[in-house]
Amino acid sequence: MQTVIIKKDAAKEPWSEEKLRNSIRAAAQDAGVDEERTKAVTNSVVEKVLDNIDDEKEVTSYRLRNVVLRELENMESGIADAWRKYELTK
Repeated sequence: MQTVIIKKDAAKEPWSEEKLRNSIRAAAQDAGVDEERTKAVTNSVVEKVLDNIDDEKEVTSYRLRNVVLRELENMESGIADAWRKYELTK
């Protein structure tokens, strides 16, 4: 079953692990985190997200964001800060 993400504007899109991985990598690059650490953080965060959305049909982007930021804060707060900074530009 494919999980659907409900965006802030109520639009729906299919869950994309690659989209999440790309956004974490971009935030890590902005934060100046090395490639090896970026891979470890990305893999861990994606695993936690998958655990949280497992078998759910729909998940809000707000909930997804909270899981991602909580995990980033626990592992590498600089990446979390870069993620938040990017959000302000959207």
